[in-house]
Amino acid sequence: MSWLYQHRDQLDGLRPLAEIAYWSTRHVPPQDRDDVEQEVFVALMQTLEKHGCSDNSYLKRVARNRVNNYFR
Repeated sequence: MSWLYQHRDQLDGLRPLAEIAYWSTRHVPPQDRDDVEQEVFVALMQTLEKHGCSDNSYLKRVARNRVNNYFR
C-alpha cells in the first residue's frame, strides 16, 4: 500500500484526491507507484486550484491522463 494512501486521513479535505490517485495507479509497477501517485495527486491539486472543479468524474479523467503519460 502506498504511503500517500496510508496517510490520507491526515490530509484534511484532500482525502478524495488521495483516493483517486491511489485508484488510478493500480496498474503501475510497484517500484514506480509512489512516485506516479504523487504526480497524480499534485496534478489533481493543480486542477482544483485552476478550475475549481470538484467533480469526481473529471478528476478521475485527469488522473487517468497523467497515468497514461507515465506509460508513454
